[in-house]
Parts: sequence; structure tokens; C-alpha cells
Amino acid sequence: MAEQVDGNQNHVLDPKTTLYTAFFGINDYSAAKVDGNKMPQAAQAVFSQIARLMAPPTNAESFLIIDDYGRGSVNALGEQYKELVYAGLRQIRKDHHSKFRYAFADLKYVWSGVLGTNPGYAAFGYNSPGACTLNSSTVIGACTDPDHTFYWIPGHPSKQTHRIMADYIEEVMDQC
Repeated sequence: MAEQVDGNQNHVLDPKTTLYTAFFGINDYSAAKVDGNKMPQAAQAVFSQIARLMAPPTNAESFLIIDDYGRGSVNALGEQYKELVYAGLRQIRKDHHSKFRYAFADLKYVWSGVLGTNPGYAAFGYNSPGACTLNSSTVIGACTDPDHTFYWIPGHPSKQTHRIMADYIEEVMDQC
């Protein structure tokens, strides 16, 4: 995220009309399952980058925070992480009043709605809740109908799933 923030520092964008988006959680959560709980540090890294964007020369005001730490699964580590993010966003809002606007989109609802219900994925036009490709290294053996699988490669949403994610995020934004 720091590299993207560095890149944004060089652009002249109108803070009143520019929306900055942070989409994170999956890799931090996956690493925490192996390397121990570093979720508080991950949340703090997000706040540090928001602070950098809010400072001159960018003066950012509007943020969309997107989370999908467990791709629909819920556990204590991930929920603690989200609570830290919520608390940090509330604190930034308290400290900066009208200079900080944010929306939070929790994509677990997309995963739960599509993969965790009955009739589930078929109701969304999918013929498989799995991936089209076998792995991220090759398309050999890939399915012939990628528009109807939930994932393109294992753990990575397909084009159609990204469309559902975007529609959901648009709904979140309409309510904020």
C-alpha cells in the first residue's frame, strides 16, 4: 500500500471529488494464520497511509475501505482486525471532523450470500463455486466457461464475481 500512496503524492487531484480506496485484509489474514497475529500492525499500517494521504500535498478527504479478510469465513483474528479498523476510522473522523469521510464495505456478505446460501451460487448464474484454473501458474486444464465460476484462479475472484463485488460496493456507497 505504501508504494501506491507514494505514487498518489505526485498527482494533483481535487480532494473534494477524489475517492481513495484501500482494499486489504486477505494477505494479512493469511499471513497471521502462519506467522502469528500481526493484524493490529496491519490495521495501523492502513491508518498511517490514510494519514499520509490526508496530509499535504494530497489533502485527501474521502476514503473507501474494502475488507475481505477471510473470503466469507469469520474468526476471532479477522473480527479483531475489523474492530481495530472501525475504531481507527472513528478516531480519524473524530480528530478531523468534516475533513474525513469514509465508507466501509465488508465483502464477507458477498461470499456468504453467493456461497453460503441455498440455492447459493446457481442463483447468481454460476455453475461452480470453485475456480476455473487449477492454479495460478497455468491456464492448461482451465474450464471452458470462466464466466460461470466464482473464482478465476483458486482464491481469486472471476470477472463475474468482481462485477458482483462492484455492485455490492456501489450499494454500500449509496447508503453512506
